[in-house]
Amino acid sequence: MSYARAHEPDVGPGAWLWSAERHPALRNLLQRMALNHRTSAAILRQNGKEREAARIERFAQQLGLQLAEPDVAEQLRAHARALSNAQTREGVLEQALAGAMSITGADFGNVQVRNPETGALEIVCQEGFSAEFLEYFTKVDDSSSACGRAAEHASQTVIRDVERDAAFLPHRDIAASSGFRAVQSTPLIDGEGRVLGVVSTHFRRPHRPSRQELQLMAWYGLLVGEALEDNAAARKRTAARTKHAFVLDRAADFHEHAAERHDEVGSLYQRLAASERSRGNLEKAREFERRTSLYRERAETERARAANARRRGLTAAT
Repeated sequence: MSYARAHEPDVGPGAWLWSAERHPALRNLLQRMALNHRTSAAILRQNGKEREAARIERFAQQLGLQLAEPDVAEQLRAHARALSNAQTREGVLEQALAGAMSITGADFGNVQVRNPETGALEIVCQEGFSAEFLEYFTKVDDSSSACGRAAEHASQTVIRDVERDAAFLPHRDIAASSGFRAVQSTPLIDGEGRVLGVVSTHFRRPHRPSRQELQLMAWYGLLVGEALEDNAAARKRTAARTKHAFVLDRAADFHEHAAERHDEVGSLYQRLAASERSRGNLEKAREFERRTSLYRERAETERARAANARRRGLTAAT
């Protein structure tokens, strides 16, 4: 667990903010906490811990937001809870779109993720668009569209009216056929400041989301980016556990096979010992009996190793 995650109290428009509105001393304390977190972030950044610094810095900013605008903070917390409940990458992306459309009251929307090899944006989920739109924006790697600008500059982009935005000219026909006149695009940024994708919401008429909606969306983009990052890390851990469990399972198979071979050799020496004893060759019989015991001990050792590998494999898989 990172420093930021371990030290983030459950601050929000609950008991703390309710009390802070009535008790200036508590409000001052929370403001000092925000300042201390910013100082900690600066120290971490100086020591090369950019990811931890970014998390703590965002928490300090969130404290400021919660103190200044508790209603906005409460909405953000609700969307954060919904994101945290998503169990898969697809679930995070679908919730990201649902949350964005709810925040902005949009008519259409889509989420694009950046292809790590080409850098192009690719649509992974959408609401309300036709096949024509999806084909047209299959891959975006320019800055004339709202989503392209948001990805290139790692900042929120709003086009109040696509018919009046000069840079959007190449896409006006598809916008008209798809039925939207306005769009906002918010980058999905991870803890290290990388743009993982973009969430865009579209409107049938010329429109600019309110300052509060845009503020929420900017924060929401950070939350979604962090959720995607955490989900990717969880998937890597699961893959590692699965691979480790597979290796242990194959090791158990190997030890069981070795035990069977030792049993076979032990049985062979047992028959040879019986044969030599029947012929009166007691010295040879005793030697074969010694070898019989030796291989049976080896078989038991291999079976114990197999059982241990099976147990470890089951533990690794869970």
